[in-house]
Amino acid sequence: ELPWPDPRFQFRNFVHVSDLAGMRERKVRYLIFHRHPPRIPDDDLHPRLVDVESWIREYEEKVGAPVYRDEDLCVFDLRAER
Repeated sequence: ELPWPDPRFQFRNFVHVSDLAGMRERKVRYLIFHRHPPRIPDDDLHPRLVDVESWIREYEEKVGAPVYRDEDLCVFDLRAER
């Protein structure tokens, strides 16, 4: 996760994980969290990369239970009605 907003990054299709309305506006269907990232960068730009559980809890509150969960992945259907 990168600090947001950050003027150094100019992506046309980028939507930050905290922007649920933006994802829905762009018709994003699934949000997938990798619970154990395969490679964690060793720098100061990625301080919360390993802490996806806080995002998972937040999305459980916002959109309900994930449509799929195992020890590696947690998948939310952003089009599902709560």
